Amino acid sequence: MLRDRGKVFAVAFGSTGQIGLYAAASLTTTFLLPAGDRGRYVLLMTVIAVTAPLAGIGTNVGLRRQRPTSAMPGLLESIYTKFSLKCALGHGLVIGPLLYVVTGGLAPLTLVEVIAVGLVGVTQVLNWQFVELWFARLNFRTGAIYSALNSLTMLVAAIWALVDPHFVSVVLAQGLASLALHVGQLFHITKTAETSAGTTLSESNGSMIWRLARSGAPSIVMTAGLALAFRLDRLLLGFLAGAKPVAVYAMAASFAELPRFIPAAFGQLANGHAAQQRGRLGLRTYLLPSAVLGVVAAVGAGLIGFIAIGHLGSDYRSSKLPLVVLLVAEILLIPYSIVMRMILGGGRVELSAGIGLVSLASSALIYWFMINKAGVLGAAWASVMVYAVISASCIFVHLKQEKVA
Repeated sequence: MLRDRGKVFAVAFGSTGQIGLYAAASLTTTFLLPAGDRGRYVLLMTVIAVTAPLAGIGTNVGLRRQRPTSAMPGLLESIYTKFSLKCALGHGLVIGPLLYVVTGGLAPLTLVEVIAVGLVGVTQVLNWQFVELWFARLNFRTGAIYSALNSLTMLVAAIWALVDPHFVSVVLAQGLASLALHVGQLFHITKTAETSAGTTLSESNGSMIWRLARSGAPSIVMTAGLALAFRLDRLLLGFLAGAKPVAVYAMAASFAELPRFIPAAFGQLANGHAAQQRGRLGLRTYLLPSAVLGVVAAVGAGLIGFIAIGHLGSDYRSSKLPLVVLLVAEILLIPYSIVMRMILGGGRVELSAGIGLVSLASSALIYWFMINKAGVLGAAWASVMVYAVISASCIFVHLKQEKVA
């Protein structure tokens, strides 16, 4: 692990930037947008957080599984990149109608709003797919930097609300800024791609896309289940308690999620090692340092959150106790962040689909019961329970793999 500390630092630094800048963008919209527009913005980002990882139909996982052993990595990347562009466009076309559905049809989108949310829908899929390509190359540093830059563009564009504090203005600015970034990233990917001599693209296009999708498709079950499991707290809280409790809870969650960069860094490294070695890695090597650093980061995130919340309006003061509870939940989630990536990198995608189903079913029941019982604080305690179930499920699946000799 010592020889990989530079990689861990690079991914951790990039992930810190990504998560921190995303939280800053969230806080910026909280301060600058009217309550109604802020609610629509939260719903849009919640929907995209669920749908963007699914838009590539598992090809990102397929690429990370197949590229390390591929005889034609350049060709594989070329096909993956073109397919990712098509997936991003399709996602952009459907995100507007999806937003209309989740808002209950109460806020029809204008043509400009459809274009704005469509642009954000396109760019967030590109971010997801392109960053995974860098990780498939084991170029963790570049992938982490682009991931952080994507969040930076979202933050800078959110500041446009100072000029025009409306939903459509902010979302359009974010879509255009992010699109410019990913056009540049596409050029970078193309320029640094490996060549595959002796094979033309047309010879293997369809079959290689099918192979990538088939290789990673079972991960969609896990991805969808986990994405919904991690977002049901906000969706059910809004449905059962209204918009204001969602705002309070989201404020606490924005700070509580900051420590995720630590296990994410070790998890990305473990994914690459598992993809190369095709077996069960030792968990302690990655989990122990991640847990220690994660606890330190959680304490820091709690202090920052308490200071920031103290300077907000009285509506957000009640988010302090949920913040403490959610930080406990984040510590319990550390094994998931590492083991899930080990499972995918080790090729046990089919077995891992069960994690998504278990997570979704358990989270729906737990969140529904706890929110009905205790509102915002109930949602926070439900997260403790759900995250513990998810981590335990990941460890169970991990132990089903054969250990690397």
